[in-house]
Amino acid sequence: MASNLPGLENILDNLDVGIIIFDNKGTYLFVNKTLLQYTGRTRQDYLNHTVYDFIASGLYKESVVDKVYHEKRAVTQIHVTVSADGKQVGRLVTVSPIFNAQGEIVYAISCQIQVDAMNQKYSHAKAINAIATGIRGNWDDRREVIAKSPSMVGVLRQAARAAQSDASVLLLGESGTGKEIVAQYIHQHSPYRKKQMVAINCTSLRL
Repeated sequence: MASNLPGLENILDNLDVGIIIFDNKGTYLFVNKTLLQYTGRTRQDYLNHTVYDFIASGLYKESVVDKVYHEKRAVTQIHVTVSADGKQVGRLVTVSPIFNAQGEIVYAISCQIQVDAMNQKYSHAKAINAIATGIRGNWDDRREVIAKSPSMVGVLRQAARAAQSDASVLLLGESGTGKEIVAQYIHQHSPYRKKQMVAINCTSLRL
């Protein structure tokens, strides 16, 4: 189907959300690259198969597409699937029906976002927005970071990006320059923000 419009497949492949196109019988017609990255599968694993094949194999517990066919409307829900490496993954799935002139469903388009990725993107976007407006997100509902100078805004912008990574971050600076504040800022905007941050005074440790 994607080949009917020049460049459509390339456009869909460059979206950072999972896209699937079904016919009116639940057969996979197209799966974009992001969805394949989510699942660890290939297009051959999907094309010419139906959602009912996946249910029969135990990879799906239910089909959102099937609900759309019966209710003839868009359906959004959290859908739990099993990836190629056996992990259960939760996704926010919206399936929308495409009707012909007679009011019959001819296609269904599924848009999928992994829940953990969506939460990280929301946190990152919120941090960047706070930096852009000059209002810094607080980390304990009592304190917030305020920055106006271009250099400090740049530091917080880098901190927001670092918060989305699992890499270790080394903060350098003289005593009293705010290293712990930046560390708290990184923690608050990271996927671990719901867990307690442990600050250790290294100068008090005896070697």
